[in-house]
Amino acid sequence: MQDFDKFIAPAVAGALRFGRTELRVAELHAAGRMRQETGPPMLTSNRSWHLFAALVLLHAAGVLFAPAPLAPLVAASVYLPLMPLQQMGVPVFGSGESGGWAAPSVLGWAAVVAVWAVTWWAVAQLGFGLWRRVGSSRSGEGV
Repeated sequence: MQDFDKFIAPAVAGALRFGRTELRVAELHAAGRMRQETGPPMLTSNRSWHLFAALVLLHAAGVLFAPAPLAPLVAASVYLPLMPLQQMGVPVFGSGESGGWAAPSVLGWAAVVAVWAVTWWAVAQLGFGLWRRVGSSRSGEGV
């Protein structure tokens, strides 16, 4: 009974004041099925981390084991992020072979990894956010 007075009753009373959505949140908290978020909801989702990891692994596999038809696309994914940095004077390319493309330097590879990590993180967050929003609107909970 002490738990009810201490935790559940205030949650239910508060929810009744503010409407149905708050009542559902109070019920989930009381039942222990809703975890406390310690940061923004999009940063604490395991599903978005899994999507991010899958996108990064697919991109890395494409760079490391690119089939011939995808080679131009893979080269573009490496060299296009480096072009603006080169124009700003950042040494992102090593010494080039005569008549060929210069390989990225260590700084260049770090820049490529950073650019694509941020890109895939944003895609994962937006994708999961849209998926969650569509799922909640289908279940009638609203956004």
